[in-house]
Amino acid sequence: MQDPAHEGPSADAVRNTVLDDLRVASMQMENKVASDSVIRPWLDRNGITPGSITSGR
Repeated sequence: MQDPAHEGPSADAVRNTVLDDLRVASMQMENKVASDSVIRPWLDRNGITPGSITSGR
């Protein structure tokens, strides 16, 4: 029998970590979709480019 102190994380801990990672990835995807479909066109319509933000013009 193995020593419990040397076992890896429990199945629940692993599952919770995976679910947390999926949740974060899902939110990042939603933010990217919002950026591409809403924010980006608005910036383009208003003539704002990443270069104009950094150069202050």
